[in-house]
Amino acid sequence: MATPGQRILLVRRSLSAPVRHCLAFNRLRLSSVLNVLLDTNVWRYIVDCNAQAALTRAARSARVQILVAPAVAYECMHILDRDLRSRVVELITRTCWRRAMPEAFSECEELKSEIRALRPEWVRDVQDLEIYKRLRFDWKRREGGFWTRARQSLERESENVRVLQAETMERARKSAYAAREDLLRQSFSTAKLPLQSMLGAPRESIPGWEGKPVEYWRMPALISTQTVLRDPDPAYSQWLSGDNNIDFMLSDPESFNRFWLYDVRTSALPRFWLRAAFELLQGEHRVTDGTPGDAQLATYLVDADVVVSADKNFIRFVERCRDEGPFRIAEPVKVAGGTEGVRELLELMEKRFRRCDPETTDGHESS
Repeated sequence: MATPGQRILLVRRSLSAPVRHCLAFNRLRLSSVLNVLLDTNVWRYIVDCNAQAALTRAARSARVQILVAPAVAYECMHILDRDLRSRVVELITRTCWRRAMPEAFSECEELKSEIRALRPEWVRDVQDLEIYKRLRFDWKRREGGFWTRARQSLERESENVRVLQAETMERARKSAYAAREDLLRQSFSTAKLPLQSMLGAPRESIPGWEGKPVEYWRMPALISTQTVLRDPDPAYSQWLSGDNNIDFMLSDPESFNRFWLYDVRTSALPRFWLRAAFELLQGEHRVTDGTPGDAQLATYLVDADVVVSADKNFIRFVERCRDEGPFRIAEPVKVAGGTEGVRELLELMEKRFRRCDPETTDGHESS
C-alpha cells in the first residue's frame, strides 16, 4: 500500500550495527529450490535476444524456480511496442514458472493475520468470502485465469489492468513525490543511517499516539492503510473486506492508530516494512515512471532467494534493505543491460544457482 500525501516527521536514533542476513548459496539445503525473481528489464532483454528457450533450459538444468511477480506482468503489459509486448507477455505467462500472488493479496494476508491476533473485534461474525475465493482461484489456477487471459487476450486484459491499477499507481506516484518533498524539506539523508535507526512521527497529535517517535515504517503503513480503507481501493478491499468489518475498523481512530503505531509486529508485516523502506530510499532520487513499480516489486523480496535486475538503483535499495532490515530477503544480483545481461544471467544459472541433488524436483509447476 503506497503512502499518500499526509506527511511524516523523520527522526534518527542510535542502533547497534545492523545484522546482515546473508544467503550463502553453497550452504543451502540440497533439497531446497532456489526462487529467482527477475525484474521487468531482464525479461525484456531475454526476449530482445530471443533467449526464451535458453532461459527455460537453464532453469530446468539448474533446478531453479523462476518467480514471476504480477507487478512485473502489469509493467510488461504496458510496453509500448506492440510486438515486443506480446512476446514478453507470452514468455512470462508460461506455466513452467512459479506465479506469485498480487502484492495486494499478500499484504492483506499479513494484515489479516495481525487483525485476528490483536483486534479480533474487527473480524466479521458472518464472513462473506465468495468474492475472495473466486479472485484467489482466478490467480491460482494453472489455466483459465489471469495468466491465460493475459496471454490469449492481451489488449483487453491490459485495459482491465490499467483501470484496476490506475488509482493504486496514482497514489503511489503521489507518495513518491511526497516522500521526496519530506526529505528535501527536512534536509534528511538516509545515506549513512541504518534503516532500522529511522523513526517517524505525525506532524500533529493524533488519537492513540503517545507523543514520541515510533519506528519509521509504522507511519506510512498507518497512513496508506487508512487511505485505502476510507476510499476503498478495489485492489485491496476485495481481499480484505470479506472477513473484516472495515467501517468498524475506522470507527475508533485511537484503536486503529495504536494498532499500527505500537501493536503490530514488524516480523509479521515484512511487506509493509519493505514498501516503506523503498519509498524512503527512493525519496532521495528523482521520481520516474518506474518508481512506483519498483516499490511494488520490493514486496516480493520476501518470496524470493535471489532477485536479478539491470537497474542499479533498484539493486542498491535491495542491498540496503537486505543488509539493514529485520528479516531475510532476496539477495540482489546486478546484471548488465542487453545481450551481456542475458549472458550473465544464463551463466549464473549454470555456475552459481545449479542444484547438486538429483532428487530435487525442478519446481516448474505453477502455484
